[in-house]
Amino acid sequence: METPTTSTNTENNNNKNNDNIDINRDTNKDIDENKNTTTTTTTTTDSETTTTVTLENKEEEVLSKNQKKRLLKTAKWEQYKDQKKQYMREKKKENLKKRKETMTSEEKLERSRVKQLKKRGPDVGTLEGHILFDFEMEQHMSEKEKKSLITQMTFLHGFNKISSKPMNLYATGVTDEIKSMLEKSSPFKMLTQYKETYLEKFEKADLVYLTSDSPNVIQELDLSKKYIVGAIVDHNRLKGITYEKAQKQGIAHAQLPIGEYIQMASRKVLAVNHVFQIINEFLVVGNWKDAFEKVIPKRKFQELGRKKRLKLKKQLQQKENGKLKDNEEEEEDDDDDDDYDDDDDDDEEGDDQINEKDQKNCKENSDEKITKKDNETN
Repeated sequence: METPTTSTNTENNNNKNNDNIDINRDTNKDIDENKNTTTTTTTTTDSETTTTVTLENKEEEVLSKNQKKRLLKTAKWEQYKDQKKQYMREKKKENLKKRKETMTSEEKLERSRVKQLKKRGPDVGTLEGHILFDFEMEQHMSEKEKKSLITQMTFLHGFNKISSKPMNLYATGVTDEIKSMLEKSSPFKMLTQYKETYLEKFEKADLVYLTSDSPNVIQELDLSKKYIVGAIVDHNRLKGITYEKAQKQGIAHAQLPIGEYIQMASRKVLAVNHVFQIINEFLVVGNWKDAFEKVIPKRKFQELGRKKRLKLKKQLQQKENGKLKDNEEEEEDDDDDDDYDDDDDDDEEGDDQINEKDQKNCKENSDEKITKKDNETN
C-alpha cells in the first residue's frame, strides 16, 4: 500500500515543478511586455528569490561614462546657475557705474540713443525687407548646437532693434522646444513665429533660399522677396542640406556675393546672425564690400587655420625646393659649358704652342741652309 502513495507524491511534486516553471515563464513574459514594472517575484523549487527591476537602473546600464559625467555636470550647473546670474548682474552694475563716471557727453548721448532704440517696439511702417529663418532642421542638431543657434538668434534680434533700417523677421517650423528656448533667452518682440512651414504660410514665388552652395549670386536685394536663412548650426557636418532642400521644393535660391569682394580662407559658410547683419548692413550702406568687411570676423579672411597654414607652408617649401633643383641643374649645365670652353681654350693654347715650335724649326732650318751656302761659296 505504500507504493501508490509514493507515486502520487512524486506526481504532485512534478505538477508543482511544472506550475513553478509556468509561473517563471509568465513573469518573464510580463517583464518583456511591460518594461515599466518596478518589482517582479520569481520562485523555484528549492527556494524563493525576489528580483527588483527599475527603469533608473536600466538607464544607468545603458548610459556611458561620458553621458553620466555630462548629466552630473548639468545637475551641478542648475544648482548654482541662479547664484551666478545674481553675481553677474551685480558685477555688470558696478562696471556700468565706473564707465558712466569716465564717459564724455557725446558718449552719454549715444548711449541714450541706443537705449531708446532698444525699447522700440515692432513698427511695421518703418520696417524694410523680409528675412525668414527656417527651423525645420531641428532634428539634425544636438542640444549644444541648439543652444548656440538660440544665442545667434538673440544677437541678430538685438542688432535689428538698434539698426537704422530694421527688417521684418519671421521664424517658421518652430517646435515647442525651440519656442521655450527662445522665451528663456530673450523676449523676441520683433520676431514673428509660426509652427507651420514657410510653404504653408507664404507664396512660393516670393521666397528665395540663401545658401552658399547655390550657383546664383545676389547683386541687389528685392525688398518684396522673403529671403530664407537656414536656422541650423552643424559645424559643416551637413554640407549642401539647404541647397538640396531648396531644389527639391522648387524654391529660388542664391548666395551672397562674398567671393567677389573678399577672399576667405575657409568655406563661405557664415553664422546665422552674420548673414542677417550683412544683409542689414547692405541696406544701410548700399555696398557689399563694406558690409562684408564690417560684419565678417577678420580671422575668416585674413588668417588661415593651423592645418591649412602647414599645408600652405609645405607647398611653398616644395616649390622652393623645386626651384632650387632647377637652379642647381642650370648651374651644372653652365659648369659643363665652361669646362667645354676651357677645353677649347686649352686646345687653342696647344695649337699656339705647336705653331710657335713650327716657326722655330722653320727658322733653324732656314739658318742652317744659309750657313751651308756661305761655306760653299767660300
